[in-house]
Amino acid sequence: MKHIYLKGLKMQKVNMGEKWRSSDFETFRVISVVDLENQTWIHYMRIRDNLEYSCLEESFIHRFSRDLSNARY
Repeated sequence: MKHIYLKGLKMQKVNMGEKWRSSDFETFRVISVVDLENQTWIHYMRIRDNLEYSCLEESFIHRFSRDLSNARY
């Protein structure tokens, strides 16, 4: 598993196909990870209604927790 370091903190790298959960237990799937101009953008979809979102990887990691099942589709 790859790790990235941000301001001295070790964080897990987000991978395409993984499932993550929000604090209100909504489940999201990462649909793409894009490196653009020295920043990593995460594009993800809420599983229950297929709504798509995107944000920077740092924000994504703070907002969501990796789903322990992490079944990839």
